[in-house]
Amino acid sequence: MWPARRPRTRTGKTVTACKRTGRILATWGQGFLLLTLIMIILAGMMPVTIVMLSLNHYFYMQRRLTDVRLEAIHEVNWLLAQFLTNCTAERDYVPSENFLQSFRAATAKTRALFSGTTC
Repeated sequence: MWPARRPRTRTGKTVTACKRTGRILATWGQGFLLLTLIMIILAGMMPVTIVMLSLNHYFYMQRRLTDVRLEAIHEVNWLLAQFLTNCTAERDYVPSENFLQSFRAATAKTRALFSGTTC
């Protein structure tokens, strides 16, 4: 029987194979290359993650501001509809103090949300 040939690289150097599995063992250079690639990938993922989290937070806050603004508009519209319904039903309608207080609060909230400082 001839002795088993050892696998060779492109340059002609022999490489060692595991006796139990027969697979070629990675040399130190291949392991270092793999570690370097992993570190480059992780280093590239860090800034992308930070930028994506910042953008996500920005768009979440814009969405939340829009939701609060729409809620304020809905409240003012509901109060105005209530007032117009009561005015058309009765010509001598006088709004109650609770209604006026709610309307003042809703309009103040709307003014604050649509001022230049919240944009």
